[in-house]
Amino acid sequence: MSIVRDLMKRFPTRLVRTGFGYGSSVFPQKGNDGKDRQIDMILIVDDVAKFHQTNMKVNKKDYSYLMRFGGSEIVTSCNKKAAGLFFNPFVETDLGVLKYGVISTERAVDDLENWTSLYLSGRLHKPVKFCTPNHPNDDLDLSQSLPSLEDPVGRALRLNLYSAIRTALMLNLHSYHSKSTTLDDVLLNICKLSTQGFEDSQKVNKIFEGSYDNLKSLYESRINEMAGLEYNFSNGQIDIDTSAAVITKQVENLPSALYPLRIADLAPYDHISLKQYLLPRMEEIVRSSSTSQTTVNAITAGPSKSIRYAYAKLKKAQKSKK
Repeated sequence: MSIVRDLMKRFPTRLVRTGFGYGSSVFPQKGNDGKDRQIDMILIVDDVAKFHQTNMKVNKKDYSYLMRFGGSEIVTSCNKKAAGLFFNPFVETDLGVLKYGVISTERAVDDLENWTSLYLSGRLHKPVKFCTPNHPNDDLDLSQSLPSLEDPVGRALRLNLYSAIRTALMLNLHSYHSKSTTLDDVLLNICKLSTQGFEDSQKVNKIFEGSYDNLKSLYESRINEMAGLEYNFSNGQIDIDTSAAVITKQVENLPSALYPLRIADLAPYDHISLKQYLLPRMEEIVRSSSTSQTTVNAITAGPSKSIRYAYAKLKKAQKSKK
């Protein structure tokens, strides 16, 4: 059983629609076996208030003193701010140190479909390990990974991946100029999407190289079935239909946060003007959600954990520059 499934058992699973683990502890990367690293998880729940109320009873020590004192009401209030995530960092478990976030199904689906914050949706552009709890005959079944396509989260997850492909192609100016690109170029661009404005090329390259096989598995078949693209499995080349009709359709299918009414002013769509529009728009979304979510995280974690978290981030940033 995976570490994600093992950790899922500690939560009130009847209140969890689905959850996933990510990062190097879940996907050990080249030069890093994942040991002694923080385990990262996010839980998607239908009723945030009920989840925290119940989770505070079974996992009280996960929450800072401030959050415990304020009770589930203040926790629920914090959960509605910024990108919609409430994080409990530095949680000691038998499997290691855990940091987990909680988000409502409504906020999760909104970001996956519309890229309103590019926080959860950006994380889910990269490989993760899902675990979807079920309770047949009152027994806990953790064998299901992804939520089904009949589930709104499952449908939104699928749409998010296609949006990532579409946007990555539009940001790859060279590919449109030459009417072809490669799978590697598209995957690298996808890794950059949720870091626009905060881009750390070393970090992006580490994610790309360390997750390459999983990225390929996640996107290759989807690229092959997309209208306007011809994919060659043998050499990874992607031929792109750059006709006005196809490009207009792709633009219209962008997430709504990238496609306000004023983008119509760019029609007929020129690739240079599209890129010039999309890059600052994505930077604006990422900067706003990241800044506000960081502020919320500092408040909810409490003073000691906030200092510890800031130090860990600084140490990680310094290490990535070496």
